[in-house]
Amino acid sequence: MILKVSLTDTQAESRTLISTQLVFTQSLIYHLATNLVKASFTIQYLRLFSLLRPVVILCSILLVAILGAAAWGIFGVIFLCEPVQEYWHVGMQGKCMSAEIHFFSTGVLGIVLDWCIWVLPMPVVGRLRLPSRQKAGLVGVFGLGGM
Repeated sequence: MILKVSLTDTQAESRTLISTQLVFTQSLIYHLATNLVKASFTIQYLRLFSLLRPVVILCSILLVAILGAAAWGIFGVIFLCEPVQEYWHVGMQGKCMSAEIHFFSTGVLGIVLDWCIWVLPMPVVGRLRLPSRQKAGLVGVFGLGGM
């Protein structure tokens, strides 16, 4: 048996308001969380490869890029609309920039940063003087990041 529930206009508007506020909050948390994970991988690389100056420099550059991507993601969501409440109050007078362009650009930035984090340790692991079985295991462990 299908139960039909009819909502009044006020209830429907209230649910829409709550839903869009949740989307707004989720977007902020998503950008913060994913960039914190990227930063944690990069900091771990700094600890592992601290004696290799080129890797330390690349990790530092990568951390700055991650910080920039996090700022673009978080502040881009916050200031996507002016005033900010326009994001969840659809009928409000205001102006929003293109959400598609913002989320596409943060997606591309995320993919590029993920790829850089994945590739960064490969040359170091490839130059290690280890038996081929151990080297293959290490390449396999670091290569799992590509999945």
